[in-house]
Amino acid sequence: MRRRAGGRLGPGAAPPAAPGARRRGEHRFYAPVITSGADTTWAPSGATFVGADTFPRWRGNLLFAGLRSTTLWRLDLRPDGARQLEPLLDDEYGRLRTVAEGPDGSLYVLTSSRDGRGNPSAGDDRVLRLRPR
Repeated sequence: MRRRAGGRLGPGAAPPAAPGARRRGEHRFYAPVITSGADTTWAPSGATFVGADTFPRWRGNLLFAGLRSTTLWRLDLRPDGARQLEPLLDDEYGRLRTVAEGPDGSLYVLTSSRDGRGNPSAGDDRVLRLRPR
């Protein structure tokens, strides 16, 4: 993924009247690489690119945590523009706040069900360490 100079993304970014057109005084609008769709939301929070070789298949992929989706997502953005989205830890641990890669190459996921929006259990909130099988 790369940032585009002068591009508008995120809240308040409205598409121009026609694809590729510019409104006077406005920056170009670029469509998101991927969305959750109109009928659902991931409520993505923390994210990281996998850089270590601990999970070789995931190297270079974007992992992001979903608060509402209660899922850890893996997004493979291929050089040819193809995208593959895979749910990981799908509704296994409640709301997921963030994912980070540790110095040892392990992946760490923080759960977040005690913030008044989830259904906490006795073991929440916690840090999960992912290891390859």
